[in-house]
Amino acid sequence: MAHEIQQPVTSILRNTQAVWHCFTTATLDLPAVRAALTDTIASARRTNEMIRQLLTFVTTGTLDQTCLLSMTIGRGVHTGPDLTRKP
Repeated sequence: MAHEIQQPVTSILRNTQAVWHCFTTATLDLPAVRAALTDTIASARRTNEMIRQLLTFVTTGTLDQTCLLSMTIGRGVHTGPDLTRKP
């Protein structure tokens, strides 16, 4: 469960840092910024759902494994756009 929460939080941090880097460069790659922000939003939503499930488990003792499985399947490994490359 810790990995399921840590992975999207790490993604949020990585994407936020990448967007910050984009804003500090002379040229702004808007499609890359949009892609990073889209990935950040998805990671935040996934983290929110994991925390909701954890709270439900703590209060009721049950875990919705169907929802947990659907969040894991199809997620794959996404490294996000390369915002550090030079145009």
